[in-house]
Amino acid sequence: MDLITGYILNHFLGLAANLHSDYIITASKDRQAAQFLEADQAREALKAWRSIADDFRIACLELADHHEQLWVSPAQKQLRPLLRDPSFHQDFVEWLQVGGIEEGEPVKARMIQKMETLLSGAEISEEQRQFLHNHFFAALDKAVFADDVLSRWRFDLSLRFLREQVAEGKRLAEEAAGKYAPERQLAALEAYCRHALLSWDIIDLASLPNDPDIATQRLLLRQLYMPLRIGFEAQQSDRDDQVMLVNLEQQREASRLRDAGHRDARDAHATHALSGPVAIGERLGTGQRFVVLGDPGGGKTTMLRWLATAFLLRHINDPAFDQLPDVQTLPEQNWIPVLIRCREIGDDDLCRSFKDVLQMHLDKSELQPQEAQVMFAVILDRLAKGEVLLLVDGLDEISNLRVRQAFCQQLERTAVRYPSAPILATSRIVGYRDMPDRMRTGFAHGVIGDLHPETKDLFAKRWVEATEAHQSKENRERSA
Repeated sequence: MDLITGYILNHFLGLAANLHSDYIITASKDRQAAQFLEADQAREALKAWRSIADDFRIACLELADHHEQLWVSPAQKQLRPLLRDPSFHQDFVEWLQVGGIEEGEPVKARMIQKMETLLSGAEISEEQRQFLHNHFFAALDKAVFADDVLSRWRFDLSLRFLREQVAEGKRLAEEAAGKYAPERQLAALEAYCRHALLSWDIIDLASLPNDPDIATQRLLLRQLYMPLRIGFEAQQSDRDDQVMLVNLEQQREASRLRDAGHRDARDAHATHALSGPVAIGERLGTGQRFVVLGDPGGGKTTMLRWLATAFLLRHINDPAFDQLPDVQTLPEQNWIPVLIRCREIGDDDLCRSFKDVLQMHLDKSELQPQEAQVMFAVILDRLAKGEVLLLVDGLDEISNLRVRQAFCQQLERTAVRYPSAPILATSRIVGYRDMPDRMRTGFAHGVIGDLHPETKDLFAKRWVEATEAHQSKENRERSA
């Protein structure tokens, strides 16, 4: 642990004094990088008898004793007293745990104030002051996140903190929602359901080429949705993620070949068996966190829209709920669905907190600004109570790999912050596999199966019935 603390602290003070986002002592960088790879067991052993706070206090004092070998600029010398300041030690540890989440804002403010006070006597430019005040922590977070070892270690610290704060978070969410009268909450919820249903239950055909007649039609998801089935990985606590994802692809390809008539197709190299294909509704009734993988056009987005539509129809007691295919597989919970599409959110916004992403999602909806604000509080309150179904579509559609990784970590933190809330995310297998680290905190992984031939025939008939209703029965049968 002290190896990590020295690494980060060294970077921290160098960045504060010199604006160098890559300021690490060159002579020790290679040695430290090698030791990081070898120190996992040592760090685990240290945890058993020495706290993180103790590790940072020791690291700070050791660096203070050897500062002449490390720092030479006047600005750096001004920051030396921090190394012997117990309150700075405490703030630093708190920043490591919560600096990447909303709870980290107060500690950032305290640390910046201390550094500004110490640097007031140094000859630093106004540009440096502005950097320290406005961009310092963003640069430091980016540098830590760029190191896979440090990033995962700090992420685990934040998860540990959030697990300890669940009860307090639930109280704060309920208190925030309580600022609005029940009538206003109900009105905002009704408006949200109405607008969401219009958005998710309508199939957009505008992208179909060379068929303007179909492209201008208004088709409902309930008319065309074909029940999908998903094979899930066997649960293994010591799994190798990369092997797991490769095997999911192998097993899926073998299944496709068998369905196509290649009876000798086998997934002989697979070591992670998939469960028998099941409806996603059945799995939602027995588990809460899933990443569903599939090919482009394989039905991932449609599945989420079906789930959102079904729970909206159930919530408003719409008789059309019974018309939606496969609803008998859904659990009985009366969840409020929230469907967020990654492709509709910019990279900068995806790197912000989940609450920011949620607020942006609501602001872009058809809700009035006042309704969106009330609904924001209602959703957070219900998330804490496990009454919201969070659906996240297209993790792979976040093109920047680091942004994708950061957003997935925010999603995992959300899962820890709201342990009773069900969460379902989708991605292409390849895009998900490209990430340096996959979602681990209780997320099961599954793959969407292909439609069976008889299901494809049924879809063809439903498509013709929906798009060629003006034709005679004979013509519709011929088209199907």
